[in-house]
Amino acid sequence: MPTPWTALKARFFSLREVSISLSVGLRILISCSAILLLAILIWFASNTDIEHSGKYYDDSRDYKQLPFGLMDATKVCEQKTRLRYGSSMQRSYVDGHSTRFDDEQGLFLIFMNTAVGTIHESREIAVHCFVDPKAYMISHYRAIDPARRTMVSQAVKFFSSGKKAEEKP
Repeated sequence: MPTPWTALKARFFSLREVSISLSVGLRILISCSAILLLAILIWFASNTDIEHSGKYYDDSRDYKQLPFGLMDATKVCEQKTRLRYGSSMQRSYVDGHSTRFDDEQGLFLIFMNTAVGTIHESREIAVHCFVDPKAYMISHYRAIDPARRTMVSQAVKFFSSGKKAEEKP
């Protein structure tokens, strides 16, 4: 017959083994999470086009003789768009009514429309690109694709379709 001491000893060791296995499991979980986070950061860094001051600066050009202008800013935005869409970018054109230099912000505001897709089937994407002429870099870039739904519109559709399904008998 087991004594109370051996029963207590057995319970203590089982609790100790459980706590050890929990701590090992927690360490494995933390290690895997750290590795996953590192992998995500490496992927993000390799798949983003980082903007830095002087990125579009041309050493062979004398900017005192021919200052950075609207055509340069447009070319910078076209380069960024071509980098983003690659060979699926068919053509682009500048919206001459909206494109301008904003004195208040000190930026070139470039508004373009870009055809993306194949020769036979393409869609129009609006591009808003703000270029800093002093730093020779893009300060804001946004491509608006009406065919691509945003996360908010997807969430609204998901929740509204769920309610409609519940209302029907």
